[in-house]
Amino acid sequence: MVLLPVRDAVPSPAGRASRGEIEEVAVRAAARVRQVDGLAQAGDAVAVLAAPGDVVLTMGVGEVAGLGALLLSPADRPLTFVY
Repeated sequence: MVLLPVRDAVPSPAGRASRGEIEEVAVRAAARVRQVDGLAQAGDAVAVLAAPGDVVLTMGVGEVAGLGALLLSPADRPLTFVY
């Protein structure tokens, strides 16, 4: 799991979850978590972590929407996408 900074883009009645809280829950569920500070670092992390045939799923609002385009643009990224 690659975790970008968490922002209050959409108000929630459940309140705000911090990046640390999200990481804690993911680790308890046996996920490996890598925290990054922005899209460029997220793209680099996904390029290293994803193997051919893996599915990359992004969740969130705002800047994370640009991650797909970032991953598809560089020719040297070791990712294989199946449509």
